[in-house]
Amino acid sequence: MIVMAGGEERMTPVVEFGIPPGWRKPVGDEARSSLGSVLAVRPDAEAGIVVASGFRTDNATLADIADQFVAAVRTAGVDVEVLRRAEMAAGAAEGFAQLVKLRDGSGIVQCHAFLAVPDAYDERTRTVLRVVLSTTVPHLAVVAADFQEFLGGIRAAVRADPAGDGREGERAVALSTWPAWSGPR
Repeated sequence: MIVMAGGEERMTPVVEFGIPPGWRKPVGDEARSSLGSVLAVRPDAEAGIVVASGFRTDNATLADIADQFVAAVRTAGVDVEVLRRAEMAAGAAEGFAQLVKLRDGSGIVQCHAFLAVPDAYDERTRTVLRVVLSTTVPHLAVVAADFQEFLGGIRAAVRADPAGDGREGERAVALSTWPAWSGPR
């Protein structure tokens, strides 16, 4: 998919993923989320995985972007407690993860994973993927390994002609190491 950004052509990465066993595609209202596109749900564990992405041309770190996301949730009127944060190895890309608890009486915790994929034409530009697992505290230990498996299976490929020689290439990014978080402390 080619997207026009600021008058320049930008190629968004094609993201591939696999749904872990026990999960399924959302149906009906399950497919709705203000956080992004719902990719998978596991109703027996009250869990969902949502992804969103966007271009970034600033110098913000992934930790800064994670802070901005938490601030946006708070601005929407939800009190959020950040429980843990860590930079992650993410193959050829940057990765950052955080675990948050919503303080709205719902008992929901979220694992946020951020991945930056450099632009094929301009390395000052990147696409940032935000992947969010939402579940309840009692179910987090059950679905944390599934989320790690899901993240480990994400592949982002960008097809482009960065050398301008008419030969299209592909850059693949695979998530490889994400935290083993079984629950809030």
